[in-house]
Amino acid sequence: MIINGIIRYNIPSILKTIYINFKYLNFRQAIKFPIIVSRNVVFLRAKGKIKIEGDLSFGMIKIGFSTVGIIDLKSKHTMLEIIGELIFKGSAIIGTGSNISVSGKLSLGNNFKISANSNIYCTNEIVFGNDCLVSWDCLFMDTDSHDIIDNDTKEKINFDKEILIGDRVWFGCRVLVLKGTSLKSDVIIASSSLLNKCYDGNNVLIGGIPARIIRSGVSWRI
Repeated sequence: MIINGIIRYNIPSILKTIYINFKYLNFRQAIKFPIIVSRNVVFLRAKGKIKIEGDLSFGMIKIGFSTVGIIDLKSKHTMLEIIGELIFKGSAIIGTGSNISVSGKLSLGNNFKISANSNIYCTNEIVFGNDCLVSWDCLFMDTDSHDIIDNDTKEKINFDKEILIGDRVWFGCRVLVLKGTSLKSDVIIASSSLLNKCYDGNNVLIGGIPARIIRSGVSWRI
């Protein structure tokens, strides 16, 4: 059953693939079909911009592909809401069940991957460096979504803040990354951590609620 499900949900949709390439890219780019879209992808809104930087090749960006064994493929769709600007710096895989909503500016570095079922909600700016890996059930938000008002001044006090991620950052499952988070390169984020500030240091392991640096001098590999 698992194998059949993976095969079924990793079949490209020809019409959706043609649509996204020719809607967002110029003809010379689109004819190379650098973006491949799975049949399980839903376009909630497709109004903004998609840019691909660097050399283009067939299928370098895969949307709605890749999964892990604990994801129920029958009930999962990959949803895209593009109102702002989505930038790919190279190859990328957006796993099954993941949702991306961009009304600000979202930049994904080369060799970016979401394994499955994670969410990016970008209203301001979120930047990922190269070779970043996002596990399942992660959430990235650069906004609180609703205004918090000071009762005395009647002014808004919770403003959106960018999220900046360095190169080679691995996010374990169920990580929550909130506005104002900044990470250097070669960083590991422990499962179920909550990040909400600037974390200094390369080659560190970060974890906890709220997260803190718990070990230095580490690296990771697939």
